[in-house]
Amino acid sequence: MSRKKTLSPDTFSKFCLPIADFLTRPSALLVDLEARRRSRLLLIILLLFTLFGSLILIYEALKKPEIPHPRIWWMLGVIWLAGSLLYVLARRGYTEMVTAVFIVILFLFSVVLPLAPHTLSPLPYFIVFPLLLSALFFSPRWTIGLTLFSFLTTAVLYLFVAPESAGERPLLLETI
Repeated sequence: MSRKKTLSPDTFSKFCLPIADFLTRPSALLVDLEARRRSRLLLIILLLFTLFGSLILIYEALKKPEIPHPRIWWMLGVIWLAGSLLYVLARRGYTEMVTAVFIVILFLFSVVLPLAPHTLSPLPYFIVFPLLLSALFFSPRWTIGLTLFSFLTTAVLYLFVAPESAGERPLLLETI
């Protein structure tokens, strides 16, 4: 009688844990325990945002056939290129710089991109992600400043760029 081979949890963890540890290992240049933890957290966040950002983009593109396919491939390329570049820099120990660049990218995607015509995501509520990253990696003063800047930028942009229709875009009060 033949026995069917299945992956036990022990075998699965022996295979996946070394890979996960390798992918999230901070730079050897970082000697401070807190800096190593923050670097590992940033590496995990970059991996997840790159992976799930791509999956969400593909899902939204399949849901909205009016968006041209070359634009989708271009956006996927930008996500993977930016994610890979930031990941490599974070692996080399440039945690604060990578976090600041990543916050700027997320800020642009969450505040400016929803105002573009035929955007994949009309919800500017994703401004929460840059603010959370700022709270995790920078001082409270910097986070409060970024929060105020985010609200002011969103309000000014919505004053000058009219939403396409009330049903497609959230109103200014809903955004703030």
